[in-house]
Amino acid sequence: MLVTSEGACILRAETVVDLIFYKEFILLSIPLALLAGPFSVLEVIYD
Repeated sequence: MLVTSEGACILRAETVVDLIFYKEFILLSIPLALLAGPFSVLEVIYD
């Protein structure tokens, strides 16, 4: 892999995008976990 200023910029941009998606994913996964948690508990109880 060529280590150029252009390559570094691309890598940096990908890292920033990954961080943004990661934060969005966490924000989305918390409500989903809160919704799914009670249902899974109910399934265990009624099994």
